[in-house]
Amino acid sequence: MNWLDGLAAGLLLSPAATTRLLKMMTETPRASGRLAAATPAGAELAHKPGTGWTVLGRNLATNDVGVYTLKDGRQLTVVAFLAGATLDETGRDKAIADVGRAAIAALR
Repeated sequence: MNWLDGLAAGLLLSPAATTRLLKMMTETPRASGRLAAATPAGAELAHKPGTGWTVLGRNLATNDVGVYTLKDGRQLTVVAFLAGATLDETGRDKAIADVGRAAIAALR
């Protein structure tokens, strides 16, 4: 089990802290073009994106980690991390969204 699975299952924090953290992760307005862009209708995503600096045309890191809760109640943890990418921000976001779509498609 990884940290996100444990968090989603309520095994790491008190019930109140789990609810609060997952609510914050679900309501984040950041990085809507990454994993959030792959969220299917009726599903919910609790996620935490991150973005590093771009130096000399290479982005140090762009990532998004999250737990999808599908409308049938199944949960899927997805972690996408890009390092050294030369894509612009839109391209990096799309690459991460594609990871989310592929993971969800694998469940169906």
